[in-house]
Amino acid sequence: MSQPPASLRILQLLPALNEGGVERGTVELNREFAARGHESHVASRGGRLVEAIQRDGGFHHPLDLASKNPLTAPWRALRLARLFDRLEPSVIHARSRVPAWLAVLANRRPRRPFVTTVHGLNRVNAYSRVMTFGDRVICVSELVAEYVRQHYRVDPGRIRVIQRGVDLRHFDPARLDRRFIEEFRRRHGLEGRRVALSVGRITWLKDYESFIRAVALVRRQRPDLVGVIAGGVAPDKQRYFESLQALCRELGV
Repeated sequence: MSQPPASLRILQLLPALNEGGVERGTVELNREFAARGHESHVASRGGRLVEAIQRDGGFHHPLDLASKNPLTAPWRALRLARLFDRLEPSVIHARSRVPAWLAVLANRRPRRPFVTTVHGLNRVNAYSRVMTFGDRVICVSELVAEYVRQHYRVDPGRIRVIQRGVDLRHFDPARLDRRFIEEFRRRHGLEGRRVALSVGRITWLKDYESFIRAVALVRRQRPDLVGVIAGGVAPDKQRYFESLQALCRELGV
């Protein structure tokens, strides 16, 4: 009979723990690591999902891994190096570019196993290249993996495609709150309407302009259609959000 794998101490790094695919994936991995007997740690600037990390058996370490200010980077990398020395993680997993750069600076002596995850099609430049510095480079789709191979010199043997899953315990149709849905439809005037729904935080990466224009085109044939974008607006995305509102007014949707 094969022996179960030894317990690992895993440290995930990301800018903050508020909302988004990176954040949700971090929470889900933390839960699974803890459930499988591993010691799960997460470092970030913090946010509303810190409670979920701790509730699921993980540990959160508040560090500023979000700021892009190069003047403070050496100090923040030093703090991260001290965290590495204190925890002695089996694996360091950087899930975004700023944390990855700080980890590269901090992960020197001794150098610990380093993993990165490429979540999307970032702009091709020296800043984004850091996401290919991992001993293993996880890509969330075949498209992302091909994009990385096309634009960066990465040994194909280091690339792993691990597609995002869906937590069926959380996204369970049997657990839908019908009363909430009915109230939401009533409050937003959606009763008797066809709804085109896009879910995701407000960012130019989602290309919501195309979604809004598509809704406007379809409404010429189906005037009962209404487009709904469900997602939070970070303070630094407020101007982009306002531009989307202006586009909706211009197109009459």
